[in-house]
Amino acid sequence: MATLPWIDTHAHIYDISLSDKSPQLWYEKLKKEGIQQVYMPSISSKYLDAMELFRKNNPSFFKSMLGVHPCYVQEEGLKKILNLESLLQKKHFYIAIGETGLDFFHSTKYKELQYEALTIQINWAKKYNLPLVLHGRASLDQLIEVLKREQDGNIRAVFHCFTGNVKQAKEILNLGFYIGVGGMITFFNKRLLRNVIATLPIDRIVLETDSPFLAPAKYKEKHNSPLSLPIIGYALSQLMGIPISDLARQLIKNSLKLFSSDVRE
Repeated sequence: MATLPWIDTHAHIYDISLSDKSPQLWYEKLKKEGIQQVYMPSISSKYLDAMELFRKNNPSFFKSMLGVHPCYVQEEGLKKILNLESLLQKKHFYIAIGETGLDFFHSTKYKELQYEALTIQINWAKKYNLPLVLHGRASLDQLIEVLKREQDGNIRAVFHCFTGNVKQAKEILNLGFYIGVGGMITFFNKRLLRNVIATLPIDRIVLETDSPFLAPAKYKEKHNSPLSLPIIGYALSQLMGIPISDLARQLIKNSLKLFSSDVRE
């Protein structure tokens, strides 16, 4: 099996469950498997230092986002979230805003706060011309409605770890956004999701692992990591009936188009 180039557009590689290896060891191991870049979403300010260790090790390989995950908005508080904008003003290496969004699966107690935090981060994306990385769990319809109101032609975004239906996928595509595909498609019992993904236009998909979560089927490592990206890529190739080399090439192109515009190192 030839080594093909891949970009992991969503990996929490700085997570403690994956930090048994140094950033340099991860870099060397991933490069051997064809991984070209790893994009790291921010979920809370308390993880920024850990994420920065990876970015500083190899800024062209490990790339950072800035944002607050909806499950952390209550812990952060609006004042701290607002203050994060100063990092966007001072540090010009962030490639996206995220991950942000709505999550009503874990709790609906802080719904309004989630909406407020989402609006703040959407405004950052517009102001700094950065793409949004969106999380929607048990809230996908509500999240799509927010983006319908906010889309003024200037928002680039990906709905990461998409698990929705055909109607939701079409609404996301109609907004001009991308769909993030991960390890869930490797499970044959996820028939409905696999059927939806199979219908997507190939130029609107990006690949992700969501490491250390959502490992693909039969993955043998203790925790998911960007090393599983080729497994997901081959599963997507079979699902869509597209030669693997053509798919890999298109996915790289999609990732760079979504994330690379106006990135300032």
